Amino acid sequence: MQTVSSYGVEIRKQNIPIRQTLEIYRQAVSYLTEIYEQVWAELKMIPEAKKRFNAAEHLIHTTKKNHVHFDFDIRFPKMLPCVFKPYGYGIPAQERVWEKGICSVDLGINTDAVCTIMRADGTVLGRKFIDFPSEKDRMYRTLGRIRRFQREHGSAQAGERWAYTRRLNIELSRKIAGAVAEYAWENHADVIVFEYLEMNGKISGSKRQKLQLWRKRDIQKRCEHQAHRKGMRISRICAWNTSRLAYDGSGIVLRDWRNHSLCAFQTGKRYNCDLSASYNIGARYFIRELLKPLPATERSLLEAKVPAVKRRTSCVYADLRELSSEMGLLMAA
Repeated sequence: MQTVSSYGVEIRKQNIPIRQTLEIYRQAVSYLTEIYEQVWAELKMIPEAKKRFNAAEHLIHTTKKNHVHFDFDIRFPKMLPCVFKPYGYGIPAQERVWEKGICSVDLGINTDAVCTIMRADGTVLGRKFIDFPSEKDRMYRTLGRIRRFQREHGSAQAGERWAYTRRLNIELSRKIAGAVAEYAWENHADVIVFEYLEMNGKISGSKRQKLQLWRKRDIQKRCEHQAHRKGMRISRICAWNTSRLAYDGSGIVLRDWRNHSLCAFQTGKRYNCDLSASYNIGARYFIRELLKPLPATERSLLEAKVPAVKRRTSCVYADLRELSSEMGLLMAA
């Protein structure tokens, strides 16, 4: 019997047939943001949300009994975006960013996965180290037997042994993906955030075989499928410097050569490198999602106050905390 699962996912790419409609909608939202920024002092005096929303609509939509103050209907005929939110600026998607929780995941070789449950203001609600040492030991013992067998009999007769090793590796990927998706779902995460991992070219070094067996893409793909079935979605961020930079903003970390899972910050603090990376992964996701829907003027204002967020490849957890604080001050003004 063939089992088929279907689910809906958000359209993320820009090379889609509706990109023109999307562009018009964004222009409309940007125009509305400028309008309501001008009149927010009057609108926020209306205590009831429904009445405030109706007053906001009357400013832009013409009826037989209503004469508008702004030419929204002329610029964008027959369009009615949802414009109200309890803050002084932004759109409903921005509000969802503040409310949602994410599960940021750092996939590694020493530790299979490190997960962090995080909110948009940088609040960490949970952390988990996912590791399957017995499964990895079994696979590495099998690899050792293959090496000894090939020295005695050659590589041509080791096909079945390699097939068994591949099955062990696939099973390990399934367990890691299942554990990540389950942890995110248990903690009510809306999004699971991974690094975009690209490892092209020749792999060298003492951990060459481990890297070649590392099924990071398969883990992410399996996790994506399971997350969609549980009502969550997957997002990816740039992997540059997530492990190299300390989450507290102190700079480049120094790896412990005896244990690569540990590192030392510039301040002398010793910390788990994978956990620090998971903080930075979550922070980069929220920095992108918080700044993306803002009008250019407000985004430039925030980038001037927090210059580090201009360059995503060097953003860390401390930058998210600072950005969240500045946005809170801006919303309270």
